[in-house]
Amino acid sequence: MIDRIKSAEDLRQLDILGVPVWIFELEQNRVWWANSAALQFWRAESLDDLRARDFSSDTPTVRTRLRQVLETAAPGSPVRETWTLYPAGEPVPITLIMTPVRVDQDARDALLIEGAAIDSAPDRAADRRLLEAARYTTTMITYFTVDGDLVAMNPAAANACGPPKTGGAPFIDRFADGEAARALFADGVGGANPWGQFQVETVDGARWHRVDLRLSRDPVTGDYTVLAVEEDVSSLKQALLDLEALNQDLEAKVAERTAALMEALEHADRANAAKSAFLAQMSHELRTPMNAILGFSEVVRDARLGGDIDTRYRGYAADIFDSGSHLLSLINDVLDLSKVEAGMYQVSKRTIDVSALLDSITTLFEAETERERIRLDATIVDGTAEAVVDDRIMRQILINVISNALKFTGSDGLVSVHVTGSPPTGLAATISDTGIGMTEEQVAVALSPFGQVDAMRHFDKPGTGLGLPVSKELAELHGGSLTVSSTPGKGTVVQVVLA
Repeated sequence: MIDRIKSAEDLRQLDILGVPVWIFELEQNRVWWANSAALQFWRAESLDDLRARDFSSDTPTVRTRLRQVLETAAPGSPVRETWTLYPAGEPVPITLIMTPVRVDQDARDALLIEGAAIDSAPDRAADRRLLEAARYTTTMITYFTVDGDLVAMNPAAANACGPPKTGGAPFIDRFADGEAARALFADGVGGANPWGQFQVETVDGARWHRVDLRLSRDPVTGDYTVLAVEEDVSSLKQALLDLEALNQDLEAKVAERTAALMEALEHADRANAAKSAFLAQMSHELRTPMNAILGFSEVVRDARLGGDIDTRYRGYAADIFDSGSHLLSLINDVLDLSKVEAGMYQVSKRTIDVSALLDSITTLFEAETERERIRLDATIVDGTAEAVVDDRIMRQILINVISNALKFTGSDGLVSVHVTGSPPTGLAATISDTGIGMTEEQVAVALSPFGQVDAMRHFDKPGTGLGLPVSKELAELHGGSLTVSSTPGKGTVVQVVLA
């Protein structure tokens, strides 16, 4: 941008030129300075007269183009264009040479404009080329008066619209939606530069056109006109309509499929709930006869009623007792998991003696640890004496996890149980072993209901694969958690927290 012009005194030499020169401020829409030739061109009696004129009524297209020249022209590089100006309302074709400048002490943006008559060969050639382009372009260009009467159209518009009709409203009558056309035209007359896609009637039938309106001036009469520029976008519109129809069809299919899946899920949930409720209700019916079988087989095995019993019968009774005990354990695991899933397992917290609980649990495994030559260490950390938990849940979790650890720890191995308080009044336990361990994938299997790790099936240790899943469900029911970390060949660590 050239040096700033601080005052009109800096332009005194331009006043003697015979061509009109003036400086136009874009923000104020007024002339800041003009030489004598410019005063004559604009039919102004004095510089004050020209400065007092308000050019804000110029069309938005004019203001937009001036702003583009100001923002895009290289500093000190003039832009040369052919314009039609309207001094005293009369159209005057003129070549404008525009240079961005800054004026006054606060350096406001402006354009230094020099006007020259269109008499040079380059200017006439440029106008002829633009006129020829308007004739051969496929873009439809039409001039209307602000009242909606047709003024002129290029060949593309004439070919699309057909010969002009007498009477009516040439612009509005072509639109399928007359109200939308009236609103569009009113906005165009108001200088809002409206546009949109509309269905219009052409010689080829109904088509979709993008229509842009601009308020302009008639270069012949100087009257305000509305310039309509139209493009046929029927192919694009049809593609969009097809895409929308495809989307709607896909959405309908997705909704239908989702509804079917939701129905199937609800059916599965109802079936699962019915299964869990059935198994939970079977607790008494299954456990009662099993307890009777165990009781009578124990009586026979131990000969509690006296008399001599053949050794074979005692062996049979022992087998019945062992098999029944195992079956009852399986039944208990299945029923406990079912009760949790059915929401029938109620948490009942109370203050418990942690040491007494731990002693009673380790006592259960004394015979097994002695038989398998496995050391079971149980310690209470930080002197935790009491905790507020559901002792049934804590007992069952510890029994399940310790039993699992003993099951897969070989002779001379070690199972450690460390119990500590969990603020504010809960309980935490860490059960670690030196057993065979598991991979991450195997841990995931072990935590799933009925999941049994392949490597563990080589051990002669029967089970349902429910010990860890039941314990995890119970811990979460208690507001806590159960996590497992394991390393193949080194052992497993189970951490239990009851909140």
